[in-house]
Amino acid sequence: MKNKGVLVLCTVIITGFLLCTFAITMCAFWDTKTISKKENRRLAENPEFTISRWFNGKYSLELSSFLNDHICGRNEILDMASDYQGLLKQTQSMEIRGNNSDNGDANISDTLILDDRILMLNISNSEYNEKFVKNANKIYKSLPKGIEKYLVLSPSRVEFEEKQFKKYSYDQKKSISYIYQKISNDVTKIDTYTYVEAATKTYDLNKLYFRTDHHWTHLCSAYAANAILQTMGFSMKNPENYNMKSYGGFYGYMYAFNNMTDEDGYVPDNLDVYDIGMDVPEEVHTYDDNGDSVVLNEFVTDPSRAGYYTFVRGSYSHIIIDGKNEGGKNLLMINDSYANTLVTWLTEDYDTIVMVDPRYYKGGKKEFDEMLKEYDIDQFMICLCDPSTQMAVAGELENFTK
Repeated sequence: MKNKGVLVLCTVIITGFLLCTFAITMCAFWDTKTISKKENRRLAENPEFTISRWFNGKYSLELSSFLNDHICGRNEILDMASDYQGLLKQTQSMEIRGNNSDNGDANISDTLILDDRILMLNISNSEYNEKFVKNANKIYKSLPKGIEKYLVLSPSRVEFEEKQFKKYSYDQKKSISYIYQKISNDVTKIDTYTYVEAATKTYDLNKLYFRTDHHWTHLCSAYAANAILQTMGFSMKNPENYNMKSYGGFYGYMYAFNNMTDEDGYVPDNLDVYDIGMDVPEEVHTYDDNGDSVVLNEFVTDPSRAGYYTFVRGSYSHIIIDGKNEGGKNLLMINDSYANTLVTWLTEDYDTIVMVDPRYYKGGKKEFDEMLKEYDIDQFMICLCDPSTQMAVAGELENFTK
């Protein structure tokens, strides 16, 4: 009995020593961070121990989360997991279609074909950048005194793709920053990039950008719109406060542009529409065969864009939208089709919004000046997806100053 007691005592002492050693080691190497910047979230806290929480299982569950969040080397483990997932994704088929190039290299408007999505690629071009800056500054300089001036350039999907796919495009953040620095100092540059980038930390990229279309979704455009609303002094919009309807079966422009069929096996996009700005009256202007501006009453919509044109009825010379803030400010924006979803988030705060698409506008400086007066414009904005500045839009801006 005496030997057994000594054995038990030695076991207790050794076990206690090992536990103390383990505790000291863990304290020395324990991750004490409270926020994970990599995951953009708050880490689990050390749970409070009580007898009732022990027996109902809450303590053990919260302790498990706490240990998982604070294990030593956790960031390195996440990096390894991310690299592993990247290797898995590299196994999918990939094809670059050089729509504007003969050598197969990625060029302006080239397409990256993947198993589950189709990406528009763009290469930064200093000539187009300089042309855009020159023509944009001319427009800003020509505006009547008292009109507030804004510039909004936003990123496309490929900017937030995995490294092995993003490398075929260019650094849009760097390009946007360069253009913002070159634009006149009396123009307010609005940073939608940061807002959209934050959204990618919360939502899957397929919720923010379509897989078969080159546009962002209604949800993603809300984040860009909030950058604008905050700059303008309006309240930001939370999409969760609005009813949302989801429509399936949407194949976008990139699907049609690359002549995809059912045999290619692409799953159609969902078109999620939030109940904001969808019921405001629109007056659509285009040009007749003689080049005269006319109001369009009948619409023939390209089937490859019918889903995205749920928001604004299409891309035309200019569209007049009656906002819901009667007596509020009036905004004129030179925009591409990325604004079709974005503008819905602005209608609650403006009296009138005039959308002018430089790709279809033919009115010249005279008609532009007339619109500024007719609609009593208080604020003017150039609002484009950054890749558009690398293509036709840069040159088309000349139409507003001559």
